[in-house]
Amino acid sequence: MLSNGGRNKTVAIGELVVTVKELTVAEIGQWLDDKLTPSESQVNDPLLALMPVGDMVLADVMQMTDLTREQVNTLTGSELEQVAKVCKEVNASFFGLAATLTLAGKAALDKHLVG
Repeated sequence: MLSNGGRNKTVAIGELVVTVKELTVAEIGQWLDDKLTPSESQVNDPLLALMPVGDMVLADVMQMTDLTREQVNTLTGSELEQVAKVCKEVNASFFGLAATLTLAGKAALDKHLVG
């Protein structure tokens, strides 16, 4: 179950078995780049960047799993939330970083608006 130096976990959604992977440092860096400059797939398919899944968006869930766009199309919101819950469990340090970046961005915006 260790394919990227981290840990993976599977979650069964009906007949579909989804593998959730722990992101590497390089993958987290790519995630940050994608947030600053959306990828071509996010521009061509804005639902990836806009559809909330818990406190993530669909693109985040797809980056942390082996889900394809075709598979995602067959899932319900509650099924995606089940997958997102496992994503948060497996990538706890990633979500700590995301929370820190969100707070830093909010503080910078508040400073800009006040100053």
